[in-house]
Amino acid sequence: MQNIMKFMKLKLSFLTALLFCLCGYCYGKDYVISSVLSSDMVFYKEVESGFKSFFAENGAVVRINEHSLAGQEDKTVFAAVTGENPNLIFAVGEAGLKSAKQLTNGIPIVFSMIFNAGAVADQNTSGALIEVPVTMKIAGIKKVFPNAKKIGILYSSNSAAAYEEISAECEKQGLTLNAKPVNSESEFADTLNSVLSGSDCFLVIADVKVYFSQTVKLLLLESINKKVPVIGLSSFFTKAGAVMSFDCDYKDLGRQAGEIAAKMLSGESGIKPVRPRKYRYSLNLAAAEKMGITFPQSVIKDASEVFK
Repeated sequence: MQNIMKFMKLKLSFLTALLFCLCGYCYGKDYVISSVLSSDMVFYKEVESGFKSFFAENGAVVRINEHSLAGQEDKTVFAAVTGENPNLIFAVGEAGLKSAKQLTNGIPIVFSMIFNAGAVADQNTSGALIEVPVTMKIAGIKKVFPNAKKIGILYSSNSAAAYEEISAECEKQGLTLNAKPVNSESEFADTLNSVLSGSDCFLVIADVKVYFSQTVKLLLLESINKKVPVIGLSSFFTKAGAVMSFDCDYKDLGRQAGEIAAKMLSGESGIKPVRPRKYRYSLNLAAAEKMGITFPQSVIKDASEVFK
């Protein structure tokens, strides 16, 4: 019995030490984090809420000072941030991240709500990307559109890597990719119509060279004309007329950013950015009806938002 009790005490001590290493990096220290939101949109606030809840749930002693760039000059906001002498900056959105990189010096940065880390990720900067992993997207498309066999996309040199990733995943999951490059705005309409004509659905990928207000409007209009459902990048696309869009779980994305922040505060560097581990999707039933598409109640029930 004594040996058993000794073993249990050792095991408990080990688990406590492990928990301290994983979650208790802030015990006994009063860390300061400056949180900077690029926008006051609800999604940004959800991410920040998830970030804060990660530390609260782990009992960490962290003071998080909140800032917003909405209606404020970046220099003014980051002057206040610098004055707080934070141990870390949490930048939510591209504007906040860009300014954090330019207006602060040497302070570790964790970001969220951006699509591509690109050149911003380094030894001192990492975070949680917004784009849902391709594996989840293709599986989600198969769930919502089980009869779709050919997925259309447009891409440019900016999104060539994304195209390659989607192509490989479609092959793995038994789908065909109907993809064409777009090199200029003047090519968009003809190339789009060519791709839509040979596709069962159309997947939008993050590429500012291909998609902006005029081209998105044309895409949504032509998708209805040709009865090819568009799958967008967020519920904003769905509300505008895409039949379906993927979103990450924004609160959990904030928790992922919190996990990275925890590692940075404990002295770790060179952390690779992560993609969302949870996703959700939205549906536009009015747009679907115009194309003669109906969804099972189970698919509608699982949607995070439904536009009618």
